[in-house]
Amino acid sequence: MTTMLELLHLVRDSLAAAPKILFWAQQSYGRDHAVYLGLDQANPPDETGYPALHVTPVSRDGSMTPGEDSYRVSILCGVHEDGAAVAVPGTDQAVELPGVTRLEELVALVVEALDGIAAGDIFLAGISVEYETVEFYPYYLADVSALYERPREPGLYM
Repeated sequence: MTTMLELLHLVRDSLAAAPKILFWAQQSYGRDHAVYLGLDQANPPDETGYPALHVTPVSRDGSMTPGEDSYRVSILCGVHEDGAAVAVPGTDQAVELPGVTRLEELVALVVEALDGIAAGDIFLAGISVEYETVEFYPYYLADVSALYERPREPGLYM
């Protein structure tokens, strides 16, 4: 693994073929999930294009001293869920929108798949997740930011 583009392709291909995500998408939506390299904000997929994963580069860092090179990749996870709020069993006051649950199910499967990606000496060093479950309703979104690192030799820049 030597370039960001190689890592992006590896992440895209791994998420597209992830058996647990494929099974979940079929069980939840009756179709496979879509995986995109990049994000066209002017022409996003319509509701039939969800669940969707958009893989994009965020950053790449290295130095001239021994240590690690790091690569940060974003996976924007999205589900379309316009179902009505559902009463929570055992209570008269609590309700939930099913999109929140569906999104969190997808995020958990994506994180699991990312943890299994290996190429040479590159490894997953960290994950952070930011959610947007209100502004774009009935689309529920989460940005999974994956930090990959690899050891490097002195004098080699990324």
